[in-house]
Amino acid sequence: NRIINGAMVIDQRNAGASISVTPTAFTADRWAVQAATGGAAQQITSTIAGFANSLKYTSSASNAFLQMGQQIEYLNCYDLQNVTVSISFWAKANNTNGGSTALLVRTRTIAAINGAARFSSTAVDTSVTITTSAVKYTVTRTLPATFGALSLEFVLGSHVSGDGFEITGVQLEKSSTATEFDYRSVGTELALCQRYYEGKGAMLFSTAEAGFGDNTYFGALSYVVEKRAAPTITLYDVAGTSGKVTLYTGGSGTNGVSYILEDASTKSISIVAKGYTDYGMGKILKATIVSEL
Repeated sequence: NRIINGAMVIDQRNAGASISVTPTAFTADRWAVQAATGGAAQQITSTIAGFANSLKYTSSASNAFLQMGQQIEYLNCYDLQNVTVSISFWAKANNTNGGSTALLVRTRTIAAINGAARFSSTAVDTSVTITTSAVKYTVTRTLPATFGALSLEFVLGSHVSGDGFEITGVQLEKSSTATEFDYRSVGTELALCQRYYEGKGAMLFSTAEAGFGDNTYFGALSYVVEKRAAPTITLYDVAGTSGKVTLYTGGSGTNGVSYILEDASTKSISIVAKGYTDYGMGKILKATIVSEL
């Protein structure tokens, strides 16, 4: 299965909370959603047998469209060029309205390696009519001869408040026949997700370094797993204030980040101090680490 978190079991950002889909937002890990006007997406306890979790979208307004998709990294899909693939998933509509049941299964490709394929490049669609019962659906498609990135999306056209669907067990495989869903261990799925996003609350420990001054601290954080690219980093003090800590020159890479904390004369940085036997006085901060395709 080339889809990461196809069973919607990982939701580092939201922990199952409902999020607005206007504008584009990330819901369960690796899944982005976007609607024209308004609505919400949420990782839920699945009502589809055989799965612990699903991703559910419900519109809150009259909407021109809804897109839900995942981009696949080039290194995970380059062998699918000019190949027939099977796309399978379990879904159920919120209601019997056409706005809920008329689902498009969409793939997009783009020439540039890891270019922005999701929601923006040329689309190939297959119409699938889903029902209010949980059913497995399969679409077979031959992908283009060359591409540098691939996305898989599920799309609704015009729909009204209350319309939407629940989806899980999403699989894209190199086969002309769909197989049973590839269940991975939750640890494996989390590690795959963390290549693209590492959740809030990571702890960074820093100690005074010679040459940085009495109230200046240098520290480093190793990521849980290597990122696909040097990520965007936002550092916060424990009060939740950003901009008080700066990245060290050249300190952001695919394996970790180094930073400088400067307290100096202003004493304006509120950092919780905690003693560590091996490291002296530690400084605890929070980090948001993002690297999205």
